Amino acid sequence: MCSSTEQAETSSKRANFMKIAAVPAVLAITMVVVLITFVGGDNDDVSTASATASSTTTAPAIALVDEVESDSTNALPTPATGVIAEVEISDYPFANGRLITPELQEEAAIARAEAVAIRTDAADAEAAAPTVLNAPSPAAQPITISSPPCGSLNAATNRTAPFTGVTAAIPSGLPAVVVKVSNNSSASRAALIGLDQADIVFEERIEASATRFFSVFHSSLPPNVGPVRSGRTTDIQLTENLNNPIFGYSGSNQGIARQINFAASNGLLTPFPNTDRSPFVRDGRFRAPDNLFVSPAGLGACGGGSPTAIFRYGPNNSTTARSASTVSFSARSSYRFDWNGSTWTRSQSGSQHVTRDGAALAPENVVVLFVPYTQSQIDANSVDAVTVGSGEAWVLRDGTITTGGYTRARGHDPYTLTDGNGSSINLAPGQTWVVLAPAGTASFG
Repeated sequence: MCSSTEQAETSSKRANFMKIAAVPAVLAITMVVVLITFVGGDNDDVSTASATASSTTTAPAIALVDEVESDSTNALPTPATGVIAEVEISDYPFANGRLITPELQEEAAIARAEAVAIRTDAADAEAAAPTVLNAPSPAAQPITISSPPCGSLNAATNRTAPFTGVTAAIPSGLPAVVVKVSNNSSASRAALIGLDQADIVFEERIEASATRFFSVFHSSLPPNVGPVRSGRTTDIQLTENLNNPIFGYSGSNQGIARQINFAASNGLLTPFPNTDRSPFVRDGRFRAPDNLFVSPAGLGACGGGSPTAIFRYGPNNSTTARSASTVSFSARSSYRFDWNGSTWTRSQSGSQHVTRDGAALAPENVVVLFVPYTQSQIDANSVDAVTVGSGEAWVLRDGTITTGGYTRARGHDPYTLTDGNGSSINLAPGQTWVVLAPAGTASFG
């Protein structure tokens, strides 16, 4: 097995993951009393659990949150006000409204110890956070993002799809359709639909080393996609080279809403947050927040620009490719891709990853971009991927792997992938899965 561990030292100053920091001084003498409440709210930026505290002990307060939405109403107004520590418990059982698993109790104890030991300097964290398009401060006035006006799709014509390199019938003028899709828990994976038909999937880190999908649809528009989840700062940079895509998401906290609105005013994207009306739909068979889905065709009729390719497709022209059968990733829920003779089959937590109608997630290409992550300036528990720049890349296609590099000099530029000799290389025509991986989290064999 080969690994990217050697990158960890050189990238550690750039990567800043899920810091557990002290609560504000005014709460430093509190203890946590965890109250679990199940909420069927209209936005996935509403947590499905809450915590309250009393001031009867000196133990720092730890919030244990089910399906915590870090870029959500749980987010702090600004990093300078302090940081709460959170533990996700979406896959744990409950009894009489309380946590009952020894594992979670142990996890909470560890979190308390870390909160005491690691007093993060919030001012330094704020200074190190990225600025997105010099967006307005999170302390600005509340903002509401309205859905764009919609019409109908134009007639389809056969042409080479920009995101797959394959000929497909695509409506004239169709924008790239981006949908945020959940991958937080076994419940969200059980509700999964439509992702197998995405042209490109970016897998991004969120809080607690969990991942989420930024899915791009263009050559194929399934009836529904989801579960739909929230917008993140990482998403804005990913949209820049898609030529004003339509961006479907469940909602966001106010800090992210301002960033999205600012990006939209600069023509980077056309946002379409959930309205609980068409093209969004709730499915009563699933529990919130995993019951929200959206029609890509419905989104595609609501504005945006015509996209161009962000990768290059063609024969395998790598001069340094070697045989490979698997690539694995460490995360809150570990996952891997295995070569099956024609595609790379995705598995997560030891099980093949399929949609609820049985379609396997199995792209023709897996591209691993080792990118820096920085602490979110909106929520100290969340991280943002920096995808503009250059770094190490692994490209898996046709049962081979090329270890080389990537370059994206400016936000609107496509990605250039290179082999070990520095020569530009192609992807195989078909679906591409892009993993935005922190250094040291991937291995292949």
